[in-house]
Amino acid sequence: MNRNDIPPHRTGVTHDADAKAQGAEDPGRRRVLRGALAVGCTLLIPVTLVGCDPKMKVLSGDDSPATPQATKVSQASVQYQTNPNGGEQCGQCQHFIAESNNCQMVAGNISNTGWCSLWAAA
Repeated sequence: MNRNDIPPHRTGVTHDADAKAQGAEDPGRRRVLRGALAVGCTLLIPVTLVGCDPKMKVLSGDDSPATPQATKVSQASVQYQTNPNGGEQCGQCQHFIAESNNCQMVAGNISNTGWCSLWAAA
């Protein structure tokens, strides 16, 4: 009786060297791959729960809940102009601060008669 005449075990696993050479996985390799996957997923969980937004304010003592710090955009990025756009002008915008000629959204000195793409009726 030669080796090829021996039927495979009922588990479906063959001890044929040719089957391993064709890429059949052995249980040791599967165990290693599953372990690596489990470790990788375990390392990602804290990262997703913590987040990575550096603009969030850290709470200390009696602080209110964390809110993003106000960051203003440049005038060029919102097509700011010193002239009104039709009937729309900064003096009539909800973001304009008349006392200081500033805007809540746009950096720099803002003209009362200016306009930008963030304009919103007050």
